[in-house]
Amino acid sequence: MKQIFCCCILGSLVVMSSVASADDCLPDKQVFKRDLGDDGEVFYTQRFVPRHADSGEYVVHFEARRQKTVVWTVEGHISCGAWGLMCDLQIDPLKPNDKFDAVRQCLPSYAFKDDIIPVTMIREGEVIKYITFGNLSAFSMGCGNYMAIKVQRPELLDDAGRDGIFILPDYVQIDSCEK
Repeated sequence: MKQIFCCCILGSLVVMSSVASADDCLPDKQVFKRDLGDDGEVFYTQRFVPRHADSGEYVVHFEARRQKTVVWTVEGHISCGAWGLMCDLQIDPLKPNDKFDAVRQCLPSYAFKDDIIPVTMIREGEVIKYITFGNLSAFSMGCGNYMAIKVQRPELLDDAGRDGIFILPDYVQIDSCEK
């Protein structure tokens, strides 16, 4: 009887640890993805940078791949207010020394709004499962000329990319954990 009880406890611990390990990916190691069809995918990673005790910033990286090869990338950052309740995305501008971000260059009428591209992190428990970016696809299509897109493989660009339109996703879903 004692051996059966020990086996049950050990079995439960093994099951619980394997379930927990799937969700134990640190936020700085999480890789998010959005399938675009036609062998196209956009991968997204973020690295947390604390600013104050109650706020922080994420340095973000979008990477578009076609046929599993990196075609283009763009960087940016997400700023969050007190306790991370309100966050917004800013994409790096084409001109690195410009004091305004790509949003403000493209849409000067919004020059005093900080929440042009709001960000929502959808969690299951403590784990971020989805990240949504309000109107990011529309912004990237209309304001792509102001974003610091780095094209690595121009021969793999789709028709929109050859026309200078680099579409970023409105949401990404957790895909994997970097090692």
